[in-house]
Amino acid sequence: MPLGYIPGSHPGIKNELSHRIFGSRKFSRTIEYRIIKNWLPESRARVLDVGSGGGDVSAQLALIGHGVTALDYSYDSLKGDISSQVKGVEFVNGDATCLPFEAESFDVVVCNSALEHFPNDDKALSEMARVAKKGGNILITTDSFPQTTSPWLKRIPSSWRRENMRHCEDLDVKMRQYHQQTCFVVNYYHAESLKKKMEALGLEINEWRYYMNGRVSKAIYELHLLLKWLDFYNKTSRRLFPLFYPFTFGGQTEPRGYGLAVRAVKSR
Repeated sequence: MPLGYIPGSHPGIKNELSHRIFGSRKFSRTIEYRIIKNWLPESRARVLDVGSGGGDVSAQLALIGHGVTALDYSYDSLKGDISSQVKGVEFVNGDATCLPFEAESFDVVVCNSALEHFPNDDKALSEMARVAKKGGNILITTDSFPQTTSPWLKRIPSSWRRENMRHCEDLDVKMRQYHQQTCFVVNYYHAESLKKKMEALGLEINEWRYYMNGRVSKAIYELHLLLKWLDFYNKTSRRLFPLFYPFTFGGQTEPRGYGLAVRAVKSR
């Protein structure tokens, strides 16, 4: 079963208590979903999820009552188990830079942890603005990267680190390169540059914040980048996640973190 479901009356969704408590079992996705949920309108909305991947967020939004269109370039990865377990999600194969929808079709456009993968991010943002209704919300969560990683990471013995980070003078650069290569990141963002791109499209920025920038949440994320032996967590996260879950709360707007969220309204 895909990560991130919030259970409802839908058949086939198991471990209901667990999903009610945690939502998603992935550390960064839990934080991102909480931000998106808090920014959504209270009434039922027509939502477009751009670059939805496996559809985790799309499923969550449908289960809390929204009508969701999940769009991704890879249709096969989209329409998997979710289609048989969750009602209220329409799956569409499409390109984020040429959305197959008429102008002003959606109340809310969500792009969760996908913008960083788009080579032509300006065009993708322009298309999101085009299909959003006037007065509608555009919610972006995307990868950022601090100017410097936590200084105490350099004290970790080199034998514990991933091979390409064992002997290096600039650990910040190596960690950034590792994340960029393994996660297929084209662009990292900081608040001012992303806000400027969105404002140029006639979008009014209502709210923004960095996340995974608190002392503990930042450390958890950095250790998973640096230490190979923590890869086991990805295979056993369903059991270990309760240990990490308390640290998905909190955080502050500044300083720059490993994620950036921006909420904008289409004003014209």
